[in-house]
Amino acid sequence: MTNLAVFLLSIPYHDQIYRAVESASSFMLNVIDQYDYGGIFVGMGIESIGIPLPSELIMPYGGYLAYMGHLNFIAVVLIATLACLAGSLITYSISYYGGAPLFEKYGKYVGIRKSELDAAQQWFHKYGDTTIFFSRMIPGIRAYSSITAGIFKMDVKKVLNLHVSGVTAMEFRAYLRRRVPRRELEDH
Repeated sequence: MTNLAVFLLSIPYHDQIYRAVESASSFMLNVIDQYDYGGIFVGMGIESIGIPLPSELIMPYGGYLAYMGHLNFIAVVLIATLACLAGSLITYSISYYGGAPLFEKYGKYVGIRKSELDAAQQWFHKYGDTTIFFSRMIPGIRAYSSITAGIFKMDVKKVLNLHVSGVTAMEFRAYLRRRVPRRELEDH
């Protein structure tokens, strides 16, 4: 049994939640099977908008299809990156033009409270660039960095550069973990 399954079984309504996650996962994999790169683009774009569809499901499957010769690995990475940027731009734009009042009024429907907006503002003014950069490496957080950047009017070019840099650093780290023996990484 996977760690996710163990976790889901430990919370109330675990049967419904587990079935929902299983259905969403199955649906997304079928979309990728049917539409190849288009399915990857849609899935990664949805994840970057903030809808809980983890890239940890999409990208390994895209990598597997590339390994099997059905897709091109470089194209999978480029399509996924473009989809992440597109989704991030959508979220950034909604946040930029809607601002804090939009999230104060409707945030409760997506799990954002006024107190969290206030805390985010303090954190963002202190660590804005660093927050955007590192958030791209944290599952469950990465999509929300565009909301914060939009609400607090960070320059869109800067946001995109930080997103691309964060994703690149994450991918480089993942590449190194697979290519360089762990002992060599620990020695440096």
